[in-house]
Amino acid sequence: MAKQMGETFELKPHHVAINVPDIESAIAWYGDVLGFAVEKRDFIRGFRGHNALLKHGDFRIELFQNDKPKSRADGEVSDPAGTVALGFRQMAFVVDDRREFTEMLKRKGVNITRLLPDGTVLFVRDNSGNVLEFVPSS
Repeated sequence: MAKQMGETFELKPHHVAINVPDIESAIAWYGDVLGFAVEKRDFIRGFRGHNALLKHGDFRIELFQNDKPKSRADGEVSDPAGTVALGFRQMAFVVDDRREFTEMLKRKGVNITRLLPDGTVLFVRDNSGNVLEFVPSS
């Protein structure tokens, strides 16, 4: 029997896909900083590029590096301070202890773009300039 309009379905996140200029450095950044591990790597002929599926728990990030990438226009990467750009704005993660997490990011030299008044991190940029947000678990 087909589902009727107005019914809802259970959805849970599987992955987000990000274009990066250097897939090897992005794999290293997401592994070293956030603990993602490579689940699968591939070369996509029609895309003329490489991709890697990274996994952390039940969540995945799919990275793409095209052999002939197009540059981003100035200001195209979203800025949590207010710049509005079409497309990917940020990806958010839940962390149990933001204070401890913030200290770990500082030790690793991560580009922290916004701290909360209590000194804990709210937004960072990955090594490709993408914005990541961290929210408390409770």
